[in-house]
Amino acid sequence: MKKLSMLVCVLLSFFLVFPPVVMAEIVGSVTFLEGRVDKLNEAGDAYVPITAGEKVSPGDVIRTKSYSKAEVTFDDDSVVRIGDSSQIRVKDYTLDEYGYRKTGVIDLQRGSIRAIVSETFDKAPFDIITPNAVGAVTGSDIFVSFQHSATNALVSEGLFSVTNPAFPDETIEVREGMTSVVPYNAAPEEPRAFLPMEKDRYADMTGPIIKGVPAKDSRVTRAVVGRITGVVRVQPGGSTRWHAPVKNEVLKTGDRIETGETGRILINLDNGLSMDLLPNTQLIITELKRDPGTGDYENTFESNYGRIISRLENKPEKSKFAVKTPHAVCGIRGTIMYLFIDEMCSRLFFEGGNGHMALPGEGNLRNIRPGWTGKICEGAGYSESPTTDEERSRFNSQWGNEGQDEYGYTGPVGSPGYALAPLGAVGVGGEEGPAAPENPFEEKKLKPRLDTGAPTTITSEFSGW
Repeated sequence: MKKLSMLVCVLLSFFLVFPPVVMAEIVGSVTFLEGRVDKLNEAGDAYVPITAGEKVSPGDVIRTKSYSKAEVTFDDDSVVRIGDSSQIRVKDYTLDEYGYRKTGVIDLQRGSIRAIVSETFDKAPFDIITPNAVGAVTGSDIFVSFQHSATNALVSEGLFSVTNPAFPDETIEVREGMTSVVPYNAAPEEPRAFLPMEKDRYADMTGPIIKGVPAKDSRVTRAVVGRITGVVRVQPGGSTRWHAPVKNEVLKTGDRIETGETGRILINLDNGLSMDLLPNTQLIITELKRDPGTGDYENTFESNYGRIISRLENKPEKSKFAVKTPHAVCGIRGTIMYLFIDEMCSRLFFEGGNGHMALPGEGNLRNIRPGWTGKICEGAGYSESPTTDEERSRFNSQWGNEGQDEYGYTGPVGSPGYALAPLGAVGVGGEEGPAAPENPFEEKKLKPRLDTGAPTTITSEFSGW
């Protein structure tokens, strides 16, 4: 009996020190994901990358990285779409035994969201809070953003009642077709009718980067222009003419892209790959194949010079991504690749995982670990050495000269964060970008293509990259 009493005491002490883990109630799941998105569980101590299908519970924090989007569908059929460089916390979400919402509170900590809220018979609450605003949604389609220390709300359908907690007695109602701003240190401004381009901008901020979901029988990976700054030009495959690209322009096999002294362009593919071309860089698209049966893809490119940052997560085992240079063929698998090409050498290093490098036409792949730089030079073989600060500094240039703040949002017209649109595009404030010079590349003698014939097809010996 004495031993039994001691055992009970030990067990009680254990559970007091280490209480049993209670499984969080699942209230929804991630139904769409593009780019890099991670989640912090309420009981967790670190963010972990997630994929579509990830379950969502109250207390979860979901964070999207640059050029990344996510959509959460709750079990009551309400949907929250999360823009890039954003962070939300599912502060509270409860459902009744039939799956109808009892309460819902989304804490938008930074960035932008679109909330498409399901209707309930008893008008169950759905609230959106930000660092300086508390709002109650009545209806079905609301855009909210928090940037530059202010909250913006645009109501496509329904009603949004919003208050700045610092001014609790001053609540306004933003009705359908209206928009309002809640300044950091003031009561909400009087609502006004929003312009169609304002709604389009919010929809673009929270919608997929790649417009439309590829059809099941699609045999082509879709590539579009995601972002542009400075002087950039595109030569379509089979054409001798160049033009200044615009955002959301679709790029195809055979297209050639070149950036000038101040140019930079981001290319997004619908398989989750993005390629960031820094100034004085060339890229030729040589293959954008997709297997309609398995979803595996073969995306290959050529580059004769420049600096390229490629980001890719969760590449299928049988898929292939490679960039051919005059000296090497470079591959990536679920990581970030930094590629620097000059006249004599190609240098390559990775962040967040391994990659590969090989001599053109040779099947001997050299595995490159994080923290190491692989190099192949003209007339020489492969060598590697620890990545230096000088090598990293080649890729330190930011999009800041495009007028973006730390979360990737453009400031209002006239503010320090505002910039005109790229060549050939229209800016957020409606201003046209600067006129493109007749030949913006005269200041730089462009290097010749890798070959003078058709784009090179990289052989199957590199499959699986």
